[in-house]
Amino acid sequence: MFPTSMFPSLSIPHSIRDSQTESSSHDPWGDRRLARMERKEPTRRLLRDVMALRRIRGMSQTALASELGVSVRTLQEWEQGRRLPSGVGQALLERWMGDNKQHCEQS
Repeated sequence: MFPTSMFPSLSIPHSIRDSQTESSSHDPWGDRRLARMERKEPTRRLLRDVMALRRIRGMSQTALASELGVSVRTLQEWEQGRRLPSGVGQALLERWMGDNKQHCEQS
């Protein structure tokens, strides 16, 4: 048998170990994950707005990708949430939204 000093978890009875983990509700990884999600939310909202406006205007993904100067695959990955646009991509989307919102309001 191995000495318990090599495996500290073996020296603590399960009932004590379980109560220690339950009393410790602070999750530093969860806090970081939540902060990262909150930072990305404005970009996700922008993407939802772009998708909605693209559909209202009856544009295909190919047409929008061409207008933005990005590949269709890149636009698909943005819309499906697999990737988020970089700073430049986000600026392109914001400018496109601004230009097209004005066109929709004038119509």
